[in-house]
Amino acid sequence: MSIKLFCIVKGTNTPFPVDIDSEKTVGDLKDAIKVKKAPEFDSFAADRLRLWKVEIQDDRDDLLADLALQDTLELLATKKIIKYFAEQPADESIHVIVEVPAVRTTSGKINIRDAFPEGLPYMKPEPLLYTSGANWEYQPHPSLKHILRRELKNHYTNFLSGRFDKMMIPLYLFLSGAGIGKSRNANEFHQTAITCLSEPEDTELLTKIKEAWVFHVSYENGTTLRSEESSPYLAVGTRMLLQLLREKMGLYKIIQTYEPVDPEDVMTLVAKYHNRDLKDITAILVVDGMQQLMDNKDDGFKSDSRFYQTLSSIADFAFKGIFLIPVCTSTITGPVDGTLKYSHRKRVYLPVASLEPPNYRQDQSLVPVFGNDEITKTLVED
Repeated sequence: MSIKLFCIVKGTNTPFPVDIDSEKTVGDLKDAIKVKKAPEFDSFAADRLRLWKVEIQDDRDDLLADLALQDTLELLATKKIIKYFAEQPADESIHVIVEVPAVRTTSGKINIRDAFPEGLPYMKPEPLLYTSGANWEYQPHPSLKHILRRELKNHYTNFLSGRFDKMMIPLYLFLSGAGIGKSRNANEFHQTAITCLSEPEDTELLTKIKEAWVFHVSYENGTTLRSEESSPYLAVGTRMLLQLLREKMGLYKIIQTYEPVDPEDVMTLVAKYHNRDLKDITAILVVDGMQQLMDNKDDGFKSDSRFYQTLSSIADFAFKGIFLIPVCTSTITGPVDGTLKYSHRKRVYLPVASLEPPNYRQDQSLVPVFGNDEITKTLVED
């Protein structure tokens, strides 16, 4: 018996018919679909197609746009079509979803949107610090929480009002000398943002911050910019992807396998997996070690420098309709207000405290990191 199956390629909205004998196999159906979709499908073999049985009315664009195939019946190549379609299926409906394989580009690399058509699950970030200092008692600047609470509330108000403008949506910055604690502040940023807000006045914002997807990106500590990475901003996306795939592959393998990654594409994949709308998402993107992009100590004043352009691109990411909190750290050698070129862009300079002799937590007690003898005290306090 000949039947007509209306098929649609996942991610598109244009159905196409395939006429085939129901006594033939699903493998034969794959061959017929490949012929029907020539030359679009010429770059891969028919057996790399995956087919899924559905029955969706052809006017249900909402269902077609948000397909989740995990619970859908996959058509197996060795089975006869009649096993799945014993009679002519319903009119004015889509019967088969076609999932195409990830295709490598001329560079031999795969676009992550093709590689992960179902999206990717969120994974919490690794800490930015692995040294013993990560266990020292955190010492925020006394005014940090007050400043952060004020700026987060203003940021959220502007986000809700749709004021996606560089004068309204800020870039958050930890700038200080080497070894002062920028990375530790960045590592603690999510928790600091939570503790600076209070119930009941900040309930809605506090809930969003608690549920935020947090990404930790570093240009240091084994994830420095590689020679083959021409765009430091896309390198941010690659390291966001590393956070999601770190149990399966390392940074070098990711760079060799996938095209340079737009950070927005990573966020889109996570939203897709969790069936979330981007406009309902809260995300915190922490980029540590921005000074590694500096070729000259004055790059903060050069709008065409890698450092300045990447900083601007990270800030612009917050204009994509996501409640995104971008946080960057950089080592500086002069005063904070003399580090970056003047701009109308809103920048929030978060204070970094000068460290007191630190303690570390041992069980339930705080223990001094350094000894109490006179020589050690003199060196620490110097």
